[in-house]
Amino acid sequence: MESLNLKHHYGTHDIKVEELEKAITKLNDVQRSCLEMFYFVKKSYKEIAIETGFEVKHVKSHIQNGKRNLKNILTQSKRNYNE
Repeated sequence: MESLNLKHHYGTHDIKVEELEKAITKLNDVQRSCLEMFYFVKKSYKEIAIETGFEVKHVKSHIQNGKRNLKNILTQSKRNYNE
């Protein structure tokens, strides 16, 4: 099973790809799509803004909020798993 080492954002936990995929589905549609375009499709903020119709500052905000929410989801998932 493939895992990702996301020490920078998630401490010393290795996050399995399946966990990340499941957590991403829990984000709202806007945050999810902006994160996917930025990280998986490697689009720039400007390219995402053009594609979505959002201002660049809003794209940045959606990505930042999505990352924070993703961290919270993964952290909560780890807590629930360890209980």
